[in-house]
Amino acid sequence: MATTLVAAPSWGPEAIASDWENREVSTGTTVTVMQFAEGVVLGTDCRSTTGSYITYRVSDMLTPICSAADTQAVADGVNYQLGFRSIELNEPLLVYMAANLFKEMYLMTEIIIAGWNPQEGGSMIVQQSFATGGSGSSYIFGCVSATQKEGMTKEECLQFTASALTLEMEQDGSSGGVIHLAAIEESRVEWQVLLGDQSPKFTNATLPPL
Repeated sequence: MATTLVAAPSWGPEAIASDWENREVSTGTTVTVMQFAEGVVLGTDCRSTTGSYITYRVSDMLTPICSAADTQAVADGVNYQLGFRSIELNEPLLVYMAANLFKEMYLMTEIIIAGWNPQEGGSMIVQQSFATGGSGSSYIFGCVSATQKEGMTKEECLQFTASALTLEMEQDGSSGGVIHLAAIEESRVEWQVLLGDQSPKFTNATLPPL
């Protein structure tokens, strides 16, 4: 029986992933969230990927309530359900209620859910002071776990999150671009975008000492 050897392409899109055109778009780079006394701080970079191919460099992955189309569709559905239930209950809903609604939708999405409510203040579905996800998170998880501390102020959380994202963007080839930040409190949501020249530099992006 004859054997045929097929050489894999050494350059071009096929060398990245032969079926990248057929893969779904994913915002699977890096997402982080930190708690402070009055709320939570969320941060992301801005790259969307399809496999290892970067499809969009200026995505905003912070959505009020990223395979981007699937995640947005899920977020829209959950947002509708939350609005309906808040009318029924006549009060703000808890973060875990939003998380449970996301869990009911069986789509392959990776989402960090955080926010503020009167009963718990700033919170996540898992009660912890810091969480991170996406491909870049593995580069910074150990450093962040060792240097993050309880009781940080909003300003400290914003700086810490920006520094952590800067560090992971230096290491993860799928992450990069600008940094999106959001500080969620009872009375407002503060949005920030840090451009490349405004982000902490690698040599200066030092996390608080141990």
